Amino acid sequence: MVRRAATNYAGVDDVGYVVDVLKDTLPASRVEGKDLFAVKVALKRLATTKSSLLSYVRTAGPLPGTPEEIAQYVEVYRRGMAELKNLLQ
Repeated sequence: MVRRAATNYAGVDDVGYVVDVLKDTLPASRVEGKDLFAVKVALKRLATTKSSLLSYVRTAGPLPGTPEEIAQYVEVYRRGMAELKNLLQ
């Protein structure tokens, strides 16, 4: 989903997919269905939270770097989530 969201945002034609999250019905018992559900939950949580994006980025673990570098990690996360939201709308 992340690659597809990025290529969609960039306007690049992507390859065909064995499982198409945009067209296929994905039951929660399949890995793809679980992934899609997790992304949708994350997007909903981001839309309703008052927490900073830094708190979400830090859940992945310790972040090396200067405050400016860490701000860049947060920006990558923000853009990536926006691309996923755009793909799924």
